[in-house]
Amino acid sequence: MKDLKEYEKFAIETAKEAWELIKNTGSEIVEMKKGIDFSTVADIESEKLIISKIKERFPEHAILAEESGESDTKSDFVWVIDPLDGTKNFKRKIPLFCISISLKYKNEPIVGVIFDPNTDKMYHASKGNGAFVNGNPIRVSDINNLKESYVCIDISDLDIPNEEKEIELRILQKFIEESGRIRSYGTMLAACFIAEGGLEAYFDPNGTVKETDFSAAIVLVKEAGGFVSFEKNPINNEKRHLLITNNSVNEDVFKALKA
Repeated sequence: MKDLKEYEKFAIETAKEAWELIKNTGSEIVEMKKGIDFSTVADIESEKLIISKIKERFPEHAILAEESGESDTKSDFVWVIDPLDGTKNFKRKIPLFCISISLKYKNEPIVGVIFDPNTDKMYHASKGNGAFVNGNPIRVSDINNLKESYVCIDISDLDIPNEEKEIELRILQKFIEESGRIRSYGTMLAACFIAEGGLEAYFDPNGTVKETDFSAAIVLVKEAGGFVSFEKNPINNEKRHLLITNNSVNEDVFKALKA
């Protein structure tokens, strides 16, 4: 295996190149997905660029991409790409979107890069090497109770059964009652904010966040001292709900989830 910093540097450079392309590409919708999800020209073109860079540099590696899915190549190394996370925000000119690139080895995320072009913040991490933003070390907060915590909950816009909606709303109500502030960003920038101490927790109550969304976030948060888990759905056994915390507020968070 190459030095992880080499992979990390490659992902950083590729994310920057993808943004240079995106900012000169339109936001025209080219494909409707499930519910009201969609892809824009920027999603498609950014992904094409990132995939071409990976194939050029690491032709033996596999790829899992948001728009095109899995590549035919089989490898212990898999690049996981979200070429434009927060597409709806991007389409509406809300400055909360990012480019996410991760590398897994034997199914474990080992490199994670998330670029926020609106703040020019490059979040990057590799296993055992710490978490950084623009080269500066970052660390989760040490707040250990929900009352002082800022929590991000991304309520899904997908059509789900009523009983699952009831659970989602009950969890949201509990967090509103117990936490200091509730936020909803519609992007995995929430994980970046946890990694650098701005948020204390993130929860996906509907279980719709995909691997292409969270793979890079797992590395970043863990290397910053945070906690990542996938909680079971009490009704649908096939669903798992992404939970990310600063690792200090876990006791209060798990109490709220059981409400």
